[in-house]
Formats: sequence, structure tokens, C-alpha cells
Amino acid sequence: MARSLSPVAGYDLLIVGSRKSNQNKKVREQKAREKARRETRRAGSRRVDELAQARAVLTRALVPSRERIDSRVEDARVFERWRVAPSPPEDGSSLTLDDSGEWSGEVCELVSDSVVFDHALFPAMAAAENLTTVVAAVDEWDGTGDVRSVSVVTLCRAVMEAAARTIWLLSSEDRDERRARALRVTKDEMVRQKKFAEALATSEGTEDRAAGLARCMKVLDVLDVQGVRGALKMEQMIDYAAAWVDETAPNRENRPMSEHVKAMYSITSGVAHGHTWPTRYLDGTTSLFNVIADCLYVAVTLLSGAVVLYEAQASATGNISSKCPATLRDAARATYPKYAAPGADGGQ
Repeated sequence: MARSLSPVAGYDLLIVGSRKSNQNKKVREQKAREKARRETRRAGSRRVDELAQARAVLTRALVPSRERIDSRVEDARVFERWRVAPSPPEDGSSLTLDDSGEWSGEVCELVSDSVVFDHALFPAMAAAENLTTVVAAVDEWDGTGDVRSVSVVTLCRAVMEAAARTIWLLSSEDRDERRARALRVTKDEMVRQKKFAEALATSEGTEDRAAGLARCMKVLDVLDVQGVRGALKMEQMIDYAAAWVDETAPNRENRPMSEHVKAMYSITSGVAHGHTWPTRYLDGTTSLFNVIADCLYVAVTLLSGAVVLYEAQASATGNISSKCPATLRDAARATYPKYAAPGADGGQ
């Protein structure tokens, strides 16, 4: 015989059922509100996207420099793969021969057995990463309308500096001069590393603080005994790189770099250091995009020169690796004979 529920038990069940029903109702209402909010956000996003796209079309129509930016971004895009996978130097290549022998002595033992290679490649790779980060930022302009001009201009400055260092180091056709410049860069870096090591706590870093400082002092002492002076100041290095581009590797736009780079490096440095005077030249869309287009022009051209020099000197035969951006391979092949060892294929 089925048990009947007591009035109290039945009432309790009714209360529980009512509570569950209310809870389910609240859940359904909450889900409905969330759905409505999502649809509102999507509608808002569509309106933002449409407005951003409309702005992009209008900007290209009214601001010619935006087209120049797009063109230079395409030129810069070719460094995306190279920034993480440049060509390794082949046996018998100029880079390999630069670091051969006993020429660096104690510096080789204390710092690196590939001083020229290290100081030539890393700056170019750093420049390529900064430049492709600019590409990623510009790619977002049309969708977001957020130009991030300070970051873009500052990254272009970093590209100019790092690329100019590689050009200065590798551009001389004299092996002894390239080695001498590598030692000059080493001296500058040891001075900076010494300051860094002095600021470290005892437990920080991969090298014991005292040992690190002692090594820096030893390298500096050795370089002083050899009469090695420091590298060029950055402004001088950039001027040198620009002059080398004008003399050796004319760019496709045929705009003299030596006349252009001073202004662009000055304004990018001002922006990077938070100075207010550059804002006089960034007022309004036209001025802003003009400056960005010109900064990109200088950055792409200098980095192209640095990569051409590196890839030419990484080859032992003049057959330029497929890792070199396709747009620069002809220039690297033409550059190779200037640095090839006597008797090497394609050499002098």
C-alpha cells in the first residue's frame, strides 16, 4: 500500500519545488540577459568595425602618405621569417674567416670565439623583430583605428640603431678593420655590462656577481693594453650607415638617405625620450602619417642593407641561402664578391 504524505511533508515538497522553479526561472532570465548583452556587443563591434573601415578608406583617399606606409609595411613583412631564422655562416665564408685564428687572444677566451659574428647578427635580428612588430601594429589600424604612433615611431628608432651597428661592423672590405670594429663594440658592451653587473644583487644573474665584474674588468684591461677605443657614437654610426647605403646600395625610391636620416633619427629619439617638441610635427593625420611613412622608409632601408651585408658574408660560394628574403638575394649576390676570400667561388 502506497504511503501517503503528511500535510507537512507535502507542504515541504511544494516549497522545494517552488524554490527550484524560481531558481530555474532566474537561471533562464540570467541566460537571456547574457545573450542580449552578447548580441549588443556584437552589434556594437560591427558598428565599430564599419566605422574603422570607413575611416581607413577615407584616410587613404585624403592622405597619400598612408599608401606609402602600406607599401613600406609590405617591404618590412619579408623580415618576419628572417628575424628568427637567418642563414648560418658557412665554412669558408667571410664571417667564418673573420673569427678564425688567434687574432682576438684573451678576448676570445673571456667573451666569445665568434666576436664578429655575434656583434653582426644579433643587432640585425633585433632590428628585424622590432620592424615586424611595427608591421603587426599597422595591420591593426584599419580594424581598430588605434595608430599607437609613439610605439611605432620608437620601434623604428630601435631598428635604425641596431641595423646601423651591423652595417658599420660589416661594411668594411678589409678583414682586419672588421675585426677591429668588433673589438671596439666589445669594449662598449663591456663598459655597459660592468655597470649592469655592479647594480645586481649577489644572487641575481647566471654568472656570479664578483666573477662577472672581474671578467668585465679583465676584458677592459686587455682592450686598453691593445689600444682599442670605443665604437662610434650612435648618431655617427647611423650617419655612416646612411652614407654607405647611398654609396653602395641605392634604394628603389632613390631618396638620399644621408639627407633624410638625420631628421628621422632626431624626431624618433625625441618621441622615444618623451620630449614634447616632436608633437609639433605629429599634429593632425597628415603630419603624423608623413612622419611614420618616412620613419618606416629609413628603418626598412637600413635593415635591408644590414641583411644584405650579413647574408653576403655568411655565404662561402656566392649562392645566397633561401633564408635570405627573396627581395634581397640579388643584392646579396652582387655584394658577395667584395668580401669573398681570394680563390673562393665567386671571389676576387
